[in-house]
Amino acid sequence: RDAGSDEHAEAAGHILSLIASARLHQLDPERYLRDLIRVLPHWPRPRFLELAPLHWRATRNAAWLPRLERELEQGGAFVAVGAGHLLGEQGLIAQFRERGYPVERVDRY
Repeated sequence: RDAGSDEHAEAAGHILSLIASARLHQLDPERYLRDLIRVLPHWPRPRFLELAPLHWRATRNAAWLPRLERELEQGGAFVAVGAGHLLGEQGLIAQFRERGYPVERVDRY
């Protein structure tokens, strides 16, 4: 493989597409790629689509939920996450409510 080969151009195109898609879905591209590289070797190949920027927050929420539930079962916890993880059917608020947990807004004083 030579620098400037068609294979390198194709690989660069894939990375640039991931960066553009991350931005489109309001993700920090650097954080997204760093996390993607960290989990990719351990992720089941048939489920790679879950790692796409479109599904990233829902995938992260699903991965966090069991850990957060363990913390809550040990006597309660205060959970703070980025706003993007809270909303929608697959957001943490909906998932906690679906499991019977009370979710309350905390106003700043």
